Formats: sequence, C-alpha cells, structure tokens
Amino acid sequence: MTYKKFKKKWLGKPIDWDKKWGAQCVDAYRMYCHEVLKLPQSPLVKGAKNIWDTYLKVHFTKIKNTKQGMPKQGDIVIWSIKKYGHVGICDKATLNTVTCFEQNWKELDGSGVMEIRQHHYKGILGWLTPNVYNTDDMTQDEKRALSVIKKFKEDSKPPHGNLEGAANAAVGTAGDLVTIRGLLKISENLLKSAEFSVKTLTGKLATESEKRLELAKQNQTANRRITKLTVELETEIGQKNQYRRWWEKAKENDYNNIGGVKLVIILLKRFKKTNVKKK
Repeated sequence: MTYKKFKKKWLGKPIDWDKKWGAQCVDAYRMYCHEVLKLPQSPLVKGAKNIWDTYLKVHFTKIKNTKQGMPKQGDIVIWSIKKYGHVGICDKATLNTVTCFEQNWKELDGSGVMEIRQHHYKGILGWLTPNVYNTDDMTQDEKRALSVIKKFKEDSKPPHGNLEGAANAAVGTAGDLVTIRGLLKISENLLKSAEFSVKTLTGKLATESEKRLELAKQNQTANRRITKLTVELETEIGQKNQYRRWWEKAKENDYNNIGGVKLVIILLKRFKKTNVKKK
C-alpha cells in the first residue's frame, strides 16, 4: 500500500492498533509501519516521544530538526511536547511549517480520528526516514529499469564479475530512491526560497532606482532654479550699481547743496565746454 492509499483509507477514521487506550497517535504510527512500510513493530513505548530513542535503527534514518531541514512525505515526525509527546506522518513540509497525517493531537482520551493538521517546528525532535522503497511509488520508467537490472542479475550464470557488482549496486540504489527524492525536494524548496529572496531584492532595487531617478529630477530642477536666481541676482546687482552711479551724478548736480563760489566755477566750466564744442 502507498502512503496516498493509506491516507485515503483512514482519513476521518480512528486507528486503534493495540485495542487498549483508544485511537492514540502511536497507533497511527504502528498501522503505517504495518500497512505501508511493511516493517516489524518497534518496542512498546510509554509515550510517542520515546519512539525517537527506541525505533528500529536498521529500518530508519534519524534526522534531527534543524533550521534548514524539513521532512518529506512519508517520514515519521516526532514531538517532545506535553507529557508523552506526539507522532505523525509527514504529508508535506516547508521550511516554516510541516503538515502531518495524524490523530489525537487534542483528544488525549483517544477519541480522535485521522486528520491532516499543519504545525510549526516548535517542539519537534526530528523525523525518521524509512530505509525502504515501495515500487508503487516508482514511475513506470523506474520500474522497467529495476526489472531489467534484476533479470540481468538472475540470468548471469556464471556471475560476470564487475557486471554483477554493478547490478547489485543498482538494485541497492533503488532502496535509496525515497531518500534521493527527499533531498531533491529539499533542494527544490531551498531554490524556491532563494528565488523569492531574489524577487524581493529585485523589487526593492527597482523602488530605490525610482527614488534615485526622482531625486535626480528634483536636483536638476533645483539647479535650473539656482541658475535662474543667480542671473536675476546679477541683474539686480548691475541695476543697483547703475542706480548708484546715477545717484552720485545727480548728487554732484544738486545745486541746492553747492556754495556760491563753487556754483560759479561749475557754470564757467560748462560755458567753456559749450564754446569749445561750437568752435
């Protein structure tokens, strides 16, 4: 049975494996090992969190919970929360959340049913990755390739040395198919995270570029305004100087402020200049 068929079979229903304490979370774990993984049961435990230390090491790989790690579909997720802990089967996961197929998260009396529930990683010890593969989860090309290799191995009489070794290695590698897919899934999620970061930074860069262009436009406007005001200032200074010259000249000709002798001298000078121009 595949995980998907297992989920379809038990969703919304209780699983009471040992027929003792009702539908507990450990019952779901044991039924999953029996129907999907087809593995012998691990020792009895007082609570779900004890599976972390009592699991059958030959059948699973233990992976501790880290910031960059996440389980893949079919992994067994183990919590250390509450008195007895909790266990569920990973349905999907991201770097921030893990969604599990589980039961008895809230109904501690064992009256719960199998459900899909999303969690954060707080309280999770880690997860157990099964060291088995199910041909039901393989693509048709993978099944054909495995079948050809197995047939080659069986028909090799006598064994063909390195060729048999290669066949054995290939068949053994199929057992790591689930692990490889998990690593690819993790890489895919990390890539998506990186792409999101790049997209975010690209948006910020575009915003800052727009701000820079706007400031450049404002700077150009300010420079034109400064140039215009400078010209206006220079014009005003020129006019002021002209007015000052006119004032000084007018002041010289202000006969009301000139004494009698000085006035006679000015008039004589002007008379003399007039006569010279006439000649």
